[in-house]
Amino acid sequence: MGRATNYHLSMLKFFHGIRQKLLSENKFSKYLLYAIGEIVLVVIGILIALQINTWNEEQKSKALELNILKDLHNTLNADFELLNWGIAGNESAMESCKLVLAYLDQNKPYSDSLNFHFENSHLWWKTILTTSAYERAKEHGLDFINDSLRKNLNSLYNLHLSFSETLNEREELYYYHTASPILIQMFESTELALDNTAIEGNHIPLDFEKLKASERYKSILRTSIGNKKKLNTWLKFILNHMMDLDQGLKQAIEEY
Repeated sequence: MGRATNYHLSMLKFFHGIRQKLLSENKFSKYLLYAIGEIVLVVIGILIALQINTWNEEQKSKALELNILKDLHNTLNADFELLNWGIAGNESAMESCKLVLAYLDQNKPYSDSLNFHFENSHLWWKTILTTSAYERAKEHGLDFINDSLRKNLNSLYNLHLSFSETLNEREELYYYHTASPILIQMFESTELALDNTAIEGNHIPLDFEKLKASERYKSILRTSIGNKKKLNTWLKFILNHMMDLDQGLKQAIEEY
């Protein structure tokens, strides 16, 4: 843009010199012609400057949009790993439920190796997706993304995330309002780790024989299995959606 401006100024000075010479020589018709030429040059210079400025802005916008696409893709991959980890955690919790149920139904004697499973059976892994990259994309505007990819993004971060939060809330309500009041009467402690990892030895039965005979406790374990199955079914559905979205983002990045 600087070179175009300097060239434009040089040409203006050139025409100005010619006009002054023509005026001094009383050649009005030629003066008028050069004056018109000078006006045309000014208009052309302005158009060139505007075109260069528009091109620069377009390049900046494309660079920002490419950065947004990469940010969305990186965030998606990180969340993908977390959801896989969550599914594995819920599977582990269900296995603990089944192990404890089998142990109780077979009337086996108490073993402190069960303490880990007593707690692990009541853990659940929440569905938490990182939305910062999506919010940034929305602030910029999603019009630069093709219709199919935009629809998938909106579906994941709006509809799916909303339903996942509902499932998480139901699990929390069930544990703290239904299961926990019963469990605190059966175990020395019912504290759950904040990071959803079982604290081995934390859940110790107050009376193992009563625990074995408690149908309410067995019902809690069976309900926990059912709840986690539903949660994992949804998590796997989201993972499949994320895999499709991942391919769409990769293609969009390559084409940009």
